[in-house]
Amino acid sequence: MYHAHSTQPNQQSPNERECRRRSSVKTYDKQGTVLRLETTLNDMRGLKVFRRRAEEPQGKREWLPLRKGVANMSCRAQLSHSANRRYLEALSKIDAHTPLSRVADKLCQPAWDERGRRDRALNPLASEDAQLLESEMPSSTTAR
Repeated sequence: MYHAHSTQPNQQSPNERECRRRSSVKTYDKQGTVLRLETTLNDMRGLKVFRRRAEEPQGKREWLPLRKGVANMSCRAQLSHSANRRYLEALSKIDAHTPLSRVADKLCQPAWDERGRRDRALNPLASEDAQLLESEMPSSTTAR
């Protein structure tokens, strides 16, 4: 069994932060009935695996860099599964009773001010608008 950990137990190394920037958890709503998660691990620098060295198959196990090849595929699957589980746990703690589509529908429509000038609609997928929306949400509804 493989175990992966960061290079520093209670701190993120710069490589681990970079790894998280280049890796992602994506969600897909399949026809409104199934939420599918997908984790991509594009950069694994900073992640280590407890294994033997390739050149010493009978040698002592030690913490070595996680490899991108077939040899560590099960470990990458385990890491992806853990990331998906943490994502779903955070998602389950959001206390929301109104469907997001109903909230977003109003926000994504253009509005007119008192002079009749049109203001653009919000795009929650754009980073600037997403930050604005997050700053306006009560802290109890945001997952960190």
